[in-house]
Amino acid sequence: MGLHVVVPTHTTRHLHACVSSLLRQTRRPDHIVVSTDTDDPALGQALAAFSDAPCPILHVARARQSGPRLNQVRNNALRALDAIATDDDLVLVVDGDTMLECTAIEDHASSKADVVIPYRVMLDEATTSALAPGLFEVPVGRPDPWRETLMSEADASALRGRTSRYRRHVMLRRMRLGKRHKPKILGGHHAIRWRCLVAVNGYDERYVSWGWDDDDMALRLHMLGVRVEIAVDRIMAFQLWHPSRSPGSPIDAQHYAMFREPRRSPEAIRGLRHPLEQDDPNVSIISPIS
Repeated sequence: MGLHVVVPTHTTRHLHACVSSLLRQTRRPDHIVVSTDTDDPALGQALAAFSDAPCPILHVARARQSGPRLNQVRNNALRALDAIATDDDLVLVVDGDTMLECTAIEDHASSKADVVIPYRVMLDEATTSALAPGLFEVPVGRPDPWRETLMSEADASALRGRTSRYRRHVMLRRMRLGKRHKPKILGGHHAIRWRCLVAVNGYDERYVSWGWDDDDMALRLHMLGVRVEIAVDRIMAFQLWHPSRSPGSPIDAQHYAMFREPRRSPEAIRGLRHPLEQDDPNVSIISPIS
């Protein structure tokens, strides 16, 4: 079974930290696909630092469209994997502002589930700014020293509480109770079997910008009847600080209306098949494929 990592981003900010964390894993990914919502040469230049990486790295770039299109960027990465991935392969999606602890990919790969739902610890501005260049040179193993240095007891307590809630959602689903999209996935850190991604037609590209896109994906996966593993406090990621938009933008209301549409099929309306129109993506090889 293969494991491929998709990294969607639109900026060089924190990208080096993200990819570096993927290369210090106890189990390296079979492929890393960095998919960018822009064809800014700065992204390719930043990735060139990994030209001798020990696993294949692909860069999928296309010109910026009318506003951010996160789901389309995710799908562009999946299209690049189409000739590589097999049914039982796991696709791990990690945002470009997120670092994985060194055992994360090994732990994801050990799962027998169709969908793995982990979470992340959000680092504040001071902690993010203080991260030392030598952070990625620390010994790799169990337990990962990042848990000791980057995660507080309050973080650990919050993750335990979230684990309990998510497991309760799983139990309610078995009794045909609860909300149809729960437990939901975290867009910035989740893993899905390739066959399931194909079955739901990938991510719905009608969701542009942010808001309700993760809920939509979770709902369609649950409609498919996937097996879920709750790994909130078992597989750890750390999201680096950066300024973010305020919630409640007009696009949120549009996305919520789409999310509430009646469903007869788990397939995305505009997904891997029937995508939104875009300029043709360009796929380049950063680190050679063996």
